[in-house]
Amino acid sequence: MLCDLHIHSQYSTGSQSIPEILAEVKAKGIGLISITDDDTMEAYPELERLAPKAGIAWIHGVQISASWGPLPMFRFLAYGCDPHNAALCDMLAENRAKMEILGEAVITTLAKEFPALSATDYHAHHKDPAFGGFKYNSYMQAAGLDGHYEASRDLLIPFRDAMMPAFAALGFAPIEQAIATV
Repeated sequence: MLCDLHIHSQYSTGSQSIPEILAEVKAKGIGLISITDDDTMEAYPELERLAPKAGIAWIHGVQISASWGPLPMFRFLAYGCDPHNAALCDMLAENRAKMEILGEAVITTLAKEFPALSATDYHAHHKDPAFGGFKYNSYMQAAGLDGHYEASRDLLIPFRDAMMPAFAALGFAPIEQAIATV
């Protein structure tokens, strides 16, 4: 059986809806999937409802942000986790809030080089779920820059040193604590 256990939906950094994902995996002959969105398991109510109709098996999964040694942000995959685990849900919600703070830091940093960007406009922007990525990716796209996740990541590379304090200030839980929560 073909499996894909690392799929991002439009609930995080992917651009496809759950029905679009299911149609693609079915067309590719994939029989088992896991939606491993960044710090959210929001896709699962929809997946649980639609996957059986499509004949696709699935397991719960999530990509979790944590700190690890000198890395202020490290992501790991967790499978078989309970989407109703209150401590896990709280940690994921905290992580998503931290990513919003990071998004503001990204836009503030890039606005120095790209006049089309501003923190004020960023705050007023509503993420387009069909676009994929985080809110800052959607905002960059709306402002006329290529905000696709990979493009914005590449755009940020020259500003990596300037961004490190923002990453360090996020304060993700140590990986040991995050694993224990899962």
